Amino acid sequence: MMGKTYTNPIRSLLGRRRRSFTLAELIVTIVIITILMGITWGAILRVRQQGRVAKTKATIAKINQIIMERYDSYRTRRVPIDTRGLPPLVAARFRLWAIRCIMAWEMPDQWDEIDPSTGVVSSYTLEIEENSQTYVRTIRAPALWDTYRRFLARLNAQGVAQKIHSGQLSPMEANRYGRLLNAVLLYMIVCASDPQNRELFADSEIAWLPFPGLDQHGQDITVKLPVFVDGWGNPIYFIRCPVGFPDSDIQVADPENHHDAFDPLRVDPNAYATFPLVVSPGPDGAIGLSFGSRAGYDAFGNKDFSANYYSLAVSRQWKARVLPIEQLAALGPAFRQYDWFNLNTIPGGNLSGAPYRATPLDDQEAEHYPNGHFDNIHNHRAETMP
Repeated sequence: MMGKTYTNPIRSLLGRRRRSFTLAELIVTIVIITILMGITWGAILRVRQQGRVAKTKATIAKINQIIMERYDSYRTRRVPIDTRGLPPLVAARFRLWAIRCIMAWEMPDQWDEIDPSTGVVSSYTLEIEENSQTYVRTIRAPALWDTYRRFLARLNAQGVAQKIHSGQLSPMEANRYGRLLNAVLLYMIVCASDPQNRELFADSEIAWLPFPGLDQHGQDITVKLPVFVDGWGNPIYFIRCPVGFPDSDIQVADPENHHDAFDPLRVDPNAYATFPLVVSPGPDGAIGLSFGSRAGYDAFGNKDFSANYYSLAVSRQWKARVLPIEQLAALGPAFRQYDWFNLNTIPGGNLSGAPYRATPLDDQEAEHYPNGHFDNIHNHRAETMP
């Protein structure tokens, strides 16, 4: 009896086998864990992406407020030319031209508007022909232009310009660094004109990018220049007169119903209201937009000596010429035949702010051509406006 009582628990324990996970159960468990990790990681990435977008919008909003305050001031800006005794419409043309020139000097988005080594000078003369009479006025660069030149000289930025125009860089490198200089100009407009503006931006919103340059002896050097950066660390760009920008809530290419506010007498019938564009390339790092024509080179790095913002400030409808641009370029015809708002009507016309019309040289841009601009973040949206 005692033996039976003793042996039954032993047999029971010996007869019981330890159950393990089957291969199917392990696979199902691993799949579930992988799915959960994927969902969690995806949520983390989305949160990070939203954080970068929010940071970018906040930075652009601050830049936009400073830029738009400057831009709106030109509505009542006194121009340094004498319009007394001129016919009213001729006086209005001179004033509109003068405002556009001053804006180009004080809010440059092309390096050649601030770097005199490429042909931009400190004064221009406009000749307007009206009723068989020629009227002549000259405008000179404002004091802020000299402030910019001194700011760039302290940074040795002219060494970068010399390197880019030296022919020593590949077309791809020259195009890329030429485009990056636009971001340097935006920083200069915001912070060089009023150093206190720098205090509005955190260190994480500013980066010092390395550029190739030449010293005074022609030797290669590296020059670091400041730019505003977005949430992905990419430079933020600027286009003063984005006449071709298609993705705007505030700008309509309609000169009849949305005419240029700086032209109340409508002496430039093709001019419609444009607003400065402050734009981040977004997650892909490709801006996908043309910067328009500039002195000596177009936005793709091709030579185009007829392109210059100071000549483009003259309406196509005027019988006028700008000196010394015609003299420097030796264009032949005395009268300017195109302007900002009509570049698409001439062969090779290049509207600023428009999506690239040809594959750009920059490999970063070419990789995302022609859709690089679709993920951009910019100040033509309500959430980044003041």
